[in-house]
Amino acid sequence: MLDVFLDALKDTALLIPFLLAVHLLIGFFEARGKGRIKKNGVLSSPLAPLVGTGLALLPQCGFSVVASELYAKRLISVGTLIAVFIATSDEAIPILIGEAATDPALWGRMGLLIGVKVAMALVAGYALMCLLAVRTRSAKRARHAAVVESAEGHVCAENNGGKADGVAENAARVGEDVHEESGMSETSAHADCEDHDHDEVSEGDDGFLHAHGHGCCGHEIGEEKGSVFERYFKHPLVHTLTITLFAFAVNFILGTIIFVVKEENFVAFMQCGLYIQPLVATVVGLIPNCAASVMITELFANGSLGLGAAVAGLAVNAGLGIAVLVKENRRAGENALIIGGLIAFALAVGYALTPLG
Repeated sequence: MLDVFLDALKDTALLIPFLLAVHLLIGFFEARGKGRIKKNGVLSSPLAPLVGTGLALLPQCGFSVVASELYAKRLISVGTLIAVFIATSDEAIPILIGEAATDPALWGRMGLLIGVKVAMALVAGYALMCLLAVRTRSAKRARHAAVVESAEGHVCAENNGGKADGVAENAARVGEDVHEESGMSETSAHADCEDHDHDEVSEGDDGFLHAHGHGCCGHEIGEEKGSVFERYFKHPLVHTLTITLFAFAVNFILGTIIFVVKEENFVAFMQCGLYIQPLVATVVGLIPNCAASVMITELFANGSLGLGAAVAGLAVNAGLGIAVLVKENRRAGENALIIGGLIAFALAVGYALTPLG
């Protein structure tokens, strides 16, 4: 059990630099810009899924955690989030490189596995970005049409003794329906303050994302009172500590489960029939712990796990990213849609590749 504790401590410690850097940066903008975070940057540019995919390939799960935090604050799109989740490989690449060093034949399989994951990440990320852009434009056109209809109704009312109220009410209802249907857009607003204890973010006319309401630990966004420490460091440190403790708890609990069940039993569980492997590997890959990526990668390297199963398992293995998403993003239905879509896409690609062995 001591090894489980130390492994959980080590895995959690690796997240701290990423979390602290991101929270300090967000805290700086909140304090200096009164909650305004520039929209037109890398985070929301067309390059975002590509950059996220590249960073996620690095051998750690810190970027998936950071991506979940940024998405919960509506600073990145759902397309970028999914791209990061799919591309995250945790310990897979170092293990494959180590195995290929002794068996050169593995270089080709390793390149194919990583190449498929990168392609999946980019396709999913940009497909979602385009889909939501089209949906957002359609919503804006519908709102514009509702406003025009309302204005025409008022003109008719002045000429015909008035009956514009019903038209105006109908336009308002249309606008509300369109706003609701455009949820999960690239810069969609948060839920109301009473339903969400994080920063609310909305797009202003000046091209900025305006954060308002209360932060993660109850502070006012954009509050300029207090010392330099309170304004720039207190809340980022508190939030980093909260996520770090949560990550340690998850790592320790899952590490204990793997210790009790025994890793060899998980391995035996995955070494089932060829066409069952993608499903089983996906279930194991959803475990938010580096042990899952290690097991999948080692079985793939020694030929016990097919390409399709390895792709499916590693595509959903976003480290602690999914767990942090569920914790930070309080819209349960939205989380379920993201996780369900990720699983469905991983299984579809996994089974498509299964005949390749």
